Order: sequence, then C-alpha cells, then structure tokens
Amino acid sequence: MMLGRIAGLILVGIITSSPATTLGVEDGELANCAIIPGELSRLDCFDALATEAGFAPIAATATETAGTGKWTVRSEINHLDGSETIVVRLQADEEQYRPRGPATFVARCQSHQAQAYIYWGHFLGNTDNQFQDVVVRFGSEPAQTQRWTLSSSGDATYSPSLSTSLLAEMVANPTFVAQTTPADREPVTAFFDTAGMKNALGSLLEGCDLSL
Repeated sequence: MMLGRIAGLILVGIITSSPATTLGVEDGELANCAIIPGELSRLDCFDALATEAGFAPIAATATETAGTGKWTVRSEINHLDGSETIVVRLQADEEQYRPRGPATFVARCQSHQAQAYIYWGHFLGNTDNQFQDVVVRFGSEPAQTQRWTLSSSGDATYSPSLSTSLLAEMVANPTFVAQTTPADREPVTAFFDTAGMKNALGSLLEGCDLSL
C-alpha cells in the first residue's frame, strides 16, 4: 500500500499547488476528502475530484479486471487481522445537485464481512437519526422504499438487507436507481449503470465467501 499512499500524496499535491479557480476544485471539497476514514475511501474521493478537475487519477491500488464496465476495484491488506479488504465502487452516471462530489455506490468486503452503501455527497440530516429512507429501483422493477442506516458522518447510507440480496438484484438488472431526501432540500436521485458488475464483484465475493 506504499504506492497507494504515494499516489494520494501526489494527487493532493497536484491539486493544492494550483489555484482552485483554475482546477475547479474548492478547498472545502479537499477538506471533505481529507477527513474520510479509511485509505481506500479517501483515495476514491480524491480520484473523483481529480477526474472532475481534468486530471487522470493515479490508480496504483486498482485491480484490473476485464469486462467490469464503469466499476473500479481496489484492495489492501488489513494489518489487524491479515485479511484483504476489497472495495468495489461505481459513480453515478447522473444525479441532481452534488456539492461534495458525485454519488457513489460502494460494496466492501472487510474482515470477511460484506457491506454495501451509497455515499451521497450531501449532508442528509441530523446524525442522531439512525435511519434514512431510500427509494430504490432495479431495472424496470417497481420502486420500493427501504430504511437504510445513516452513517455517523451523515452523508452515506448503508443497505439494511443482506448485502448479497442487494448485490444480486443489481447484477440481475442493467440499471440501479436510488433516491433520498436530504434535510431541508429536494430529493436527490442517482442513476447507476451496473453493466460489468458481476465481473467486478469476483474478488469481493471470494474474499467474503459469498455467492449470488
């Protein structure tokens, strides 16, 4: 992961050494990335900013997998238990109002436990509220409202169901749409093109001993 740390430092240096008005990156966006816990998630955030600013992100920790569409796969070793942490990530193709960067769907295998969540790029509301309503739609199936768990940072929601159930629905359909309503704001809808997801999930499913 030394290369991953170097990549992150180089990326931050490139962005912060030039005027924000020139690059289209605000100081607040950099600060939001910098405070994200977990190296993989933090680098993903910086990568997204770099892409929007016109830079090609340095993907030293990326895993190349054929036929994964727009998905990215990253991995690192968890030094506490020696397991491999695998993060599979997909940015939304389209969404409304994104002050902190694009909405991103993330599936993660950490310490052999699978999680799935959406980073919305918005402060959704009071973090004293443990849950957040999320409307989801898989392909052409009817939309359904689910009660997702709100992150402690207030800008992400975790899937309430077994991750394999959500992932299986997404793999079986070409698109995934999610909508939630931040505090004092209109609903935010994110559209995801899930093509290539089955291939992208390969190492994650193996690492967490899961099947779809």
